[in-house]
Amino acid sequence: MESGPSDFSIVPDLSCVSGRTILITGGASGFGEAMAKRWSSAPGVKPIIILGDIIPAAKGTTIAESIQKETGNPNVYFVQVDVTSWESQVSLFRRANTLAGSAGIDTVAASAGVNGSDESLKFMAPPPMSGLDKAQEGSDQTVPSAPSLNTLNVNLIGTMYTVHLALSYFSARHEAESGSTKQSHPDTSILLFGSLASILPLPMQSIYGTSKHALVGLFRSLRVTLPSTHPNVRLNILCPYFVRTPMVGNDGSLLLAGGALAEINDVINAATWCVGRSDMRGRALAIGPQVTKAEGQSLGLPVSNATDSASKPTKGNLKAGESQSTVAIWDCFAHDHELSDIFGRRIMALAEMKTAQRGWRGIGEDLYNVFSSILRGSTNRVLGRI
Repeated sequence: MESGPSDFSIVPDLSCVSGRTILITGGASGFGEAMAKRWSSAPGVKPIIILGDIIPAAKGTTIAESIQKETGNPNVYFVQVDVTSWESQVSLFRRANTLAGSAGIDTVAASAGVNGSDESLKFMAPPPMSGLDKAQEGSDQTVPSAPSLNTLNVNLIGTMYTVHLALSYFSARHEAESGSTKQSHPDTSILLFGSLASILPLPMQSIYGTSKHALVGLFRSLRVTLPSTHPNVRLNILCPYFVRTPMVGNDGSLLLAGGALAEINDVINAATWCVGRSDMRGRALAIGPQVTKAEGQSLGLPVSNATDSASKPTKGNLKAGESQSTVAIWDCFAHDHELSDIFGRRIMALAEMKTAQRGWRGIGEDLYNVFSSILRGSTNRVLGRI
């Protein structure tokens, strides 16, 4: 379900993404564009990078061509997509599969996201209802109109569409290759993009916070499910602190003036760990400002001293001037949800205790009620759901 600790103070070697085919939603700006630039410059067999984004095709193609020129990798492509549209995402995957050729897609990074701050402000300040005591609807009644939920649609629904299509694609690929002469399935992975707002409340940003909290729910559910249903698919999630990207904008930059922010390079390092390391599975990585390991430990953050064979420093692993004593990437959800998990387990223990008390008699009673309902032609649900 979850791999062991790693030393995230080491910059990952880009050779771990060489030869991969990576589909990135939200790939033409922010984290998506930064990942594409970094990974396109991987040594050896150049990876195939497909950028999916809602911007006009001409602009997106220009960005892809710029990355090609900058990195010397001709395998960077742009495909226009609206992640809130199922049909548009289906077209994206079909086009990406064609561009991937015989290599096939092996990585999907769902980084498309927005933050409509005005949506949250309007959501929290609807006009007060009036005239509700009137018998007839009329002009003297005031009720709020339906709130705009584009942020939720992009960040949550769009990501769920992406994950659903990725699992479908990977299942088909693994099934097709099961009958081939290959000895093992390809390493396939999905990378989700949460936020520190996935694990902390973000004042005045109720819709954005809801969308990012929901992604953690998706991650935690799939993390315990995929090993059984899709054992060859790895799933990880990133939860960055505030980073200077187009999403933050000028207003956000003003509010954050003077504050220590996370660096986009550290976010891309974390993404590279998740995508490139075949043993990175079920990990949630929070990315914050760079601090020394001692500073992190003084605040109670778990610092791994483990440096396994895949992350041992080499001359090519660290950039000049970077120190192994600093870290900005932290494991979360392994221990940070311990208290809530204990509470949840206690509630489940109560349910299990009552189930044991009911025993076979309870099963018989429930089955009797179900079949009696069917025989009566009732459409009412007999059993509730969590």
